[in-house]
Amino acid sequence: MHRMGNNVRTAVMTALYRKSLRLSSSARQEHGVGQITNYMVVDAQQLSDACLQLHVCWSMPLQVIIALVLLYQVIGTPAIAGIAAMIVITFTSLWITRRQKRFQGLLMQSRDRRMKAIAEILAYMKIIKLQAWEEKFEEKVVSDRKAEFNRLSQFVYSTAANTFTLWSLLPTVSVLTYVTAVLLDTGLTTAKVFTATSVFRIVQQPIWNFPQAAFALAQLVTSLERLDAYMRSSELEEGAVEKVMDMVGEEYPVTVHGGFFAWKESQAMPTLHDINLDIKRGSLVTIVGKVGSGKSSLLAALLGEMLKVSGTVRFSSKVYITQDVNFHNNFP
Repeated sequence: MHRMGNNVRTAVMTALYRKSLRLSSSARQEHGVGQITNYMVVDAQQLSDACLQLHVCWSMPLQVIIALVLLYQVIGTPAIAGIAAMIVITFTSLWITRRQKRFQGLLMQSRDRRMKAIAEILAYMKIIKLQAWEEKFEEKVVSDRKAEFNRLSQFVYSTAANTFTLWSLLPTVSVLTYVTAVLLDTGLTTAKVFTATSVFRIVQQPIWNFPQAAFALAQLVTSLERLDAYMRSSELEEGAVEKVMDMVGEEYPVTVHGGFFAWKESQAMPTLHDINLDIKRGSLVTIVGKVGSGKSSLLAALLGEMLKVSGTVRFSSKVYITQDVNFHNNFP
């Protein structure tokens, strides 16, 4: 199962990386680099860890049931009190596990927000330094860290409560069983006590391991929900841009005719509309304009990173495209 967990983690990371290359512009805005990094590092690892713990979830209840049957055969009617206590404690543990799952989801959301903020700060560090915005963004990161710490505290406290509940299962069951046997005067002998104690010790280790398995199961469900939402995200339209490896004899390696492009599927008005462009072979073309005029959007449309509403786009793989925010300083 450990080997299988490693294989699962590798396969999931590969699938997530390939998905990131096909994400549409709206899906990239929804998930972000930091969140995708969490998918590949945290969620994929949780799937790997769960492979080792899943067997405890079915083997522990089976061992407990067998132990209860043996206990009833040894002690008789007083074992019913222990069984009732075990049922109550089990349902309490399940309720705490549901809270663990909810806290785990909130924790992952807080972690995604922190990772997104840090990724954006690192990506635009130059602008932040030039504008002297360090303190403002520091407050943002500290606030996200505090929110993540609060969610982590809730999750850890619920985990501790679940561990305490399950670890107190055996002492509670044994005490109730022996007290009931004494009160009912069913003939509790030394042999029966030693036999019952041996039965309790058989299931002691599985019960102690069950909180960790429940913890891994809660993380597994949360990670599967997150990965499912990510893998179902919209992708770039294949064939939106006709990419040609070598356009020998073509006078215009880049052509756009009647192009309408948008960043989101639900966008009412396309970001770029009625684009007609023919770039001649061997020419150097620069796109200049004020902020928000659509320069980066046009480059993204040529690369197929925007949603093509209508029109035709042909693009040669030998065309070199670069984006320089300081280009206007060199060419006023």
